[in-house]
Amino acid sequence: MAAVTKSQMNILRFLEGQGDVPMGEIVDFCQCSRANVTIHIIHLVDAGMVQRRENPDNRREKIVALTKAGTNYMKKQ
Repeated sequence: MAAVTKSQMNILRFLEGQGDVPMGEIVDFCQCSRANVTIHIIHLVDAGMVQRRENPDNRREKIVALTKAGTNYMKKQ
């Protein structure tokens, strides 16, 4: 697995214990652009640490959550 950046670690910490989180809440937490957060989430999805899926109630919105691998990674931090 590639190294986790500081920004990606902040996202993982935010997601830890949260369950399903809309992308907009992550953008608000990070105080950066949606595009920037999307890039970080793509890298975390590729690393198997988070999952991203469509919100069944609003197809335009994505929901993000830690995977088991992401949870295990955070337990080691």
